[in-house]
Amino acid sequence: MVAYRKALFLALLALAAAGTDAQAKQPWLFFNTPGAQQLQPAAISGHNHIVGSYLTSDHAAHAFLRTPDGALATIDPPNAVIAYGIGVNLAGTTAGYYVTSGGAELGFVRDAAGNYQDVAVPGAVATSVMAINDKGIAAGIYGGGAGQLPFVRAADGSITTFTPPSAQIAVTVAINSKDQIAGYYFGNSAVSSGFLRDRHGTITVFAVPGAMTTTVAGMNDKGEIAGYYNVGETYAPHGFVRAPDGTITTFDVAGPGIATAQTTQPSSINYLGEIVGCYTDTSNAGHGFVREPDGTFRQLDAPGSTETCATAIGADGKIVGSIDGTQMAFRLNRKGWKGRSRQ
Repeated sequence: MVAYRKALFLALLALAAAGTDAQAKQPWLFFNTPGAQQLQPAAISGHNHIVGSYLTSDHAAHAFLRTPDGALATIDPPNAVIAYGIGVNLAGTTAGYYVTSGGAELGFVRDAAGNYQDVAVPGAVATSVMAINDKGIAAGIYGGGAGQLPFVRAADGSITTFTPPSAQIAVTVAINSKDQIAGYYFGNSAVSSGFLRDRHGTITVFAVPGAMTTTVAGMNDKGEIAGYYNVGETYAPHGFVRAPDGTITTFDVAGPGIATAQTTQPSSINYLGEIVGCYTDTSNAGHGFVREPDGTFRQLDAPGSTETCATAIGADGKIVGSIDGTQMAFRLNRKGWKGRSRQ
C-alpha cells in the first residue's frame, strides 16, 4: 500500500509539472506547493485564480494563490507566522487573515500586483476577512473574548460593523456582486440560523425548518444560498439551497450509481446554481459531489484517490478541492468530462 501511494503521488506530481498544454487535455488537473501538506483550495474566481491554504511540516498554515497561467505562490502577508487565503475575485485580488509574529490577528487584502493592505476593525482583538467581491468590497468577522460579529469593508477601506438579531457569535461566509452578505450565527444557545444582509443594511434571518443548526456555506450573484443543517446534537449534516424568494429546498446526495450518503455537506454554489461539496457514504468513505440546477447529482472521485472533497466551483463550472493522502489539490474541468463515477 505504501509503495502504491508513493507511486500515485509521483504520478500526480509528474502530471502537475507537465505544463499547461498537457494539463488542458486532462479533465483532472493536480497541483501542489513544494513542502506543502494538506493543501486546501478555498475559492476559485471566474478567471480561474485559485486561493487557499496549506500546512508545512512544522504545522504552520500558509496562504497560496494559483494564477490562471499555472503559477503557484505562497502569499503570506509580511510578518505573518500563520496565514489563510479565503477569497479571490476576477481581478486576482485575494483576501484572508493572518497572525503576526507579535500575536496580532489581522485580515488582509492583496492585489494582483502583490500589494498588501491590513484590515482591522477598530478596537477589535482579532479581524478576519472571509470573502471579497469583484468590486473589491470585503466581508469578514471581528471580535474579542467570547464574541464574534460581522463587518463589511468598502473598497475605499471604510468599515461598517453589523449584528444579526441576538447574535453572540457570527460567521461571514460570502459577499456577491449585489453586495449581499451571507453567513450564520449563534445566539445564547447551540441553535444557529443563517442571515442575509442587503447593501442597505437590512438583515433577513432564516433557518431550515426543524433544524437545530443552519450553516451557510456559499452564495451566488443571484442571492441563492447553499449550506447544510443538522437536526440533532449528533453531527449528521444534510444539504439545503435557499432561493432568493426565501424558499428552502433540502437534499442529500443520491442517484443511480452513487454511493448512499450518510452525510451531505455543500461548500459552494455558482451563478448557474451548481452546488459542490463533500459527502460520506455508509462505509465512511469520502466523496465529492456536484448537484446540478435540476437537482440531479454526480459523484466526484479523483482518479486513484481514497478520498475526494470539492471545496469550490467557479462561474464556468470548474471545480477545485483536495485529495486525501497525496498532498495534492485538484481542479476539475467539466467541459468534455465523461464523468464516470467510481462505484
